[in-house]
Amino acid sequence: MSLNVNKKLRGSSIYALHFIQAGFLYTSFHNLAYPLFGRYFNLASHQYSSLRSLYSLAWGCKIFFSFCSDSLPVFGYRRLPYLVTALSAISIILLILSLKPIPEPYYAIESGDNCTQKLSDPPQNPEAPNEATSYVLLFFLWYWALACSDSTIDALITQRSKLEPDEKRGTLISCARISRQLGSMFAYLAVGILFNTVNYGGSFCGFDFKFNHFTWILFVFTIVGLIYALMFTNEKDIDKEKEKIEVKRKLAELWSLFHKWYYLKLLIFAVYISLISSIRSPAILKIQIHWAQVNPITIGFVHVVGGLIASGGMIIYLKFFLASNWRKILAVVTIFEVFTELPVVTMTIFDVIRNQYFWFVDDLVYSLTRFWFDYVMELVIVEYAPNGIEGISYALVWAFYTIGQSTGSAISNFIMSPFCLTSDERYLRDSSEDKLASWISYLLSVLVHLSTLIVLFLVPKQKTQALEWKEKSLKVETRNSWNALIFVCLCVCGLIGSSALNLMTMFESTRCLMIAGGPGCASNDQFDENSNCILY
Repeated sequence: MSLNVNKKLRGSSIYALHFIQAGFLYTSFHNLAYPLFGRYFNLASHQYSSLRSLYSLAWGCKIFFSFCSDSLPVFGYRRLPYLVTALSAISIILLILSLKPIPEPYYAIESGDNCTQKLSDPPQNPEAPNEATSYVLLFFLWYWALACSDSTIDALITQRSKLEPDEKRGTLISCARISRQLGSMFAYLAVGILFNTVNYGGSFCGFDFKFNHFTWILFVFTIVGLIYALMFTNEKDIDKEKEKIEVKRKLAELWSLFHKWYYLKLLIFAVYISLISSIRSPAILKIQIHWAQVNPITIGFVHVVGGLIASGGMIIYLKFFLASNWRKILAVVTIFEVFTELPVVTMTIFDVIRNQYFWFVDDLVYSLTRFWFDYVMELVIVEYAPNGIEGISYALVWAFYTIGQSTGSAISNFIMSPFCLTSDERYLRDSSEDKLASWISYLLSVLVHLSTLIVLFLVPKQKTQALEWKEKSLKVETRNSWNALIFVCLCVCGLIGSSALNLMTMFESTRCLMIAGGPGCASNDQFDENSNCILY
């Protein structure tokens, strides 16, 4: 008996360590965006927004990786070969980034004791945004490989969670979430402290830490994780027998998911909330840089606090609220987010309080809201996922989630373009018109965000209702329904169109177009690019 218990504990701890590594790599990737692309290369706001959306598309490839791991076992193993391949690819990409010389930063550094970036002076390297293109591509490949690794771990944890008794269902997925949060907190601290040098928008003087140094750290960390996966990961406690390749059957099961109305509801919900959350004012990035003057170390500190709050909240949820109404939880966090963020952003814009710690109340609340939405969707997926395609079921939701992010970013760039809030000029000038334009654009995004409340009915109230929906759907013949085909076609069109628009922001010849979020391109020497701007 003790041997079985030890094996069970050992298996759970292995998954926890996998999620710690996944959280560290994932958060390191995302947390590098602000110091590297926002400060060092000084990308415009709409470029920065599109950049993050393009990376989310790589995350959408999880559906492909999950399908492979569910239906194409290698030597009888469905998960481990894909995990090892993904970690090997991440190691190679990080090695390339480590060996690649980084160009000079966009802004120079003040000489003497005033160790800050010369934001008001002409840039020392005006080509820095163009030179960032190669880094954008390598980051995309890095994220693509990271998606493969993450999809494999998600499939393993989803399978194991389905073996939990009903009264404890959700405990393992919550422990995995806490483990990932722990890895994320380590990454926030590492990036925040190491990238708090002046070139990356920080305050540390005389500390010449470079991006290449950090990628060497990540490279070693990934190699250690690769060796660990080879030595200790054992999926045979889940997959008892060697499985056969069943591509056709798995494809049929995948398509059948779209025809199950309970699952289609969840996909529509994922697309809508990700689309709405991506419609944000482009002023947010530049306000963070110029008016709130946020340092990378502050970002790391605040996100660690956020991680602790999220983990503590999850423990409280598991202890006292495991049977609580999921819709009510999402409604409460949405309303709390709006009424907490609005005064913070308003007072920062109108120069009532401009402080980096005060500003990060906004970022902290936003990240906590996204955390709870993601967490509730994971709880629903555990109830919905059919046996044998757990990985596909999990990845399918997040694939459509990324489609919503990409579409929302493209829509946001277009509808916010008349405000001309993407360059540094407005924020350095800091006139009443600049403040008002920034505030109106933010208010528009808040009003759009409140519409999240009207789609909460697409999520079941609790796991009991989730199982009821699932059972009722199985009794209804839906294979000839057009709903699934229409939904998929709309999403594909949105994906293609938004990807094209987001890519346009990355190239010098097209980033100025209003449809891509720019102020308009010059057709002749007399053209004033600010002539179409509101409140300029």
